[in-house]
Amino acid sequence: MEDINAGCGALRSTLPALLNECDLLIKVGDEYRIQTPESVAYNELLRNQRNELANQTFKIDAERSFRIRGRFAELGKKLSLTHGASKESRTISTYFDSALPNDSGKKIYAWIRDGWNTDESTVVADARQAGNQSPTVFVFIPKRQADDLRNNIIDFRASKATLELKEAPSTNEGRDARMHIETIRQTAEQRINQILDGVFSQARVFQAGGSEASGDSLVEMILEAANSSLARLFPKFPEADNANWGKVYEKASKGAADALSAIGFHGEVPENPVCKAILGFIGGGKKGIDIREHFTAPPFGWPKDAVDGGLQILLVAGHIRAKDDRGNQIKPTDLERRDIGKTAFLVETKIVSAEQKLLVKKLLQKAECPFKAGEEIAAVPAFLEKLAKLAAGAGGEAPMPAKPSKLVIDELKSLMGNELLVMIATKHDELDKMIDTWTALKKSIEVRWPGWATLKDLISHIDALRDAEAYRVQAEAIEAQRSLLDEPDPVAPLVSSVTNVLREELVRLAHDYENRHKLGMERLQEDRNWNKLEPEQRSELLSKHNLAESDKPGVKVEDTAAVLETLRSLPISAFRDRVDALLERFDRVLAEAAALLEPEVTSVSLPKHVLKNSADLESWLNQVREQLEKALGKGPVRIK
Repeated sequence: MEDINAGCGALRSTLPALLNECDLLIKVGDEYRIQTPESVAYNELLRNQRNELANQTFKIDAERSFRIRGRFAELGKKLSLTHGASKESRTISTYFDSALPNDSGKKIYAWIRDGWNTDESTVVADARQAGNQSPTVFVFIPKRQADDLRNNIIDFRASKATLELKEAPSTNEGRDARMHIETIRQTAEQRINQILDGVFSQARVFQAGGSEASGDSLVEMILEAANSSLARLFPKFPEADNANWGKVYEKASKGAADALSAIGFHGEVPENPVCKAILGFIGGGKKGIDIREHFTAPPFGWPKDAVDGGLQILLVAGHIRAKDDRGNQIKPTDLERRDIGKTAFLVETKIVSAEQKLLVKKLLQKAECPFKAGEEIAAVPAFLEKLAKLAAGAGGEAPMPAKPSKLVIDELKSLMGNELLVMIATKHDELDKMIDTWTALKKSIEVRWPGWATLKDLISHIDALRDAEAYRVQAEAIEAQRSLLDEPDPVAPLVSSVTNVLREELVRLAHDYENRHKLGMERLQEDRNWNKLEPEQRSELLSKHNLAESDKPGVKVEDTAAVLETLRSLPISAFRDRVDALLERFDRVLAEAAALLEPEVTSVSLPKHVLKNSADLESWLNQVREQLEKALGKGPVRIK
């Protein structure tokens, strides 16, 4: 420094370079220190590593490529695209090789090349040659500050190798020397990043065809070009670009034939662009996994919801049918989404005409099965179930008519989709007649069956009556011949006849009971002992033997229901037994009345002794006499 007045600005600018070149000093962080034996050893190893790397260009190139690819790996986290209103996620794949892969027409590739391996004109020429239909994005990283980048890569790798080869020192001088090498490594890495920042900021991005993308950053330029590539890769995507395809699937999986209304489509299902394309692709039959792969790949790129929704609504509308891996047909509402991939789909060969649809509608209306217009197929299972219930109610156990055959119903249940609708329309007249006949039979059975049940109840009470066998034979004939519904009604007259016979017997027994009870009461009134009893005693005796006025059987015979009610509580045989037992019961009352008037008897136990002679006998007799005379003074005596 020669001129103090000139200031130190010039010195400050030249001093770092002078210090860095000074072999007597080492830089540790922001400080410069005097060389030590330890630092000399570290520097010697560093120099050797530098010299070795300077002659190994491939390692320098590998480090540079690694750095560039690493930068793109970080950028890749920001390279995400969502496509259209359905926000379908799309992937941008980065590629660094010298030639594009074979599937470059099926993916969006960002093909990245740098000025160290190729020149810009080659990249531009390749982009133009690719043409306007290619989805590839061409990225060129220019070669800038090549020597500076090379030197810093050498410094970085040499310092890193030095630190790895040298063991951690235990002295302060050794630690300072190691810190000096670490400072070189950090400085080199910072400089590498600075150079690459500058290089990436000057990168250029070209759309296939040659047009250059614009943007404030490399990410923006790649995304702009990739967005344009979406239209090239998936030109048919707009046909299925609707966020509500998921709702279409949900509604169709429940059997709704108007599921396409969720995306604003109200025409015939096969006219929808998605459904039309799927129908055409299925042709002679396709697995669900093949259908999905076809329509999620270019040139479609359709959302999975659109593919599944299209399949499901075609299935519900009867334009295709589905089979499981065992060849069994699957009902539209039974197809689980997780099973779509392994399900086989086939185009329906039968077409339902307007006239056939009308015939099906008439049958559904007649069977009172509600349905929405265009959703007739969804109402058919309920219709078949209704037919099965009508058949079950149109016959049964004897004497009902035998249950009608359900062969037609079973045949229809084995069919699905359009084939089922066509068969229902074909059998319209037969099914229409079945509904009328079975409904009429069901109603007639409901009217006649209670009468039969009543007859069976009445028959169970006639065993001991006159003509019982004749009535039983008539009932058995009705049952054997299943003639419940014959005209004229065979049951009602028989019910009336059996009721009359039972009524007559009940009335006769009630009359006999009344007469015998009256005679029994007259006997009691004439009995001396009965008349001596208190009223309470008389009432107690009558109740005890079920002879009180309240114990008389209640006999109602005004109609069949009353007769059966009486018989349930008092069958004929039990009634007869009660009548026959009246005489004996009154006898018991008379005996107990007499017993009540006799004095109370005293029980006396005689003394027990061993008698050895006449004197003992005489003594015992005197003792017994005295005991008995004393007891007799109180009343009658019973000797134990």
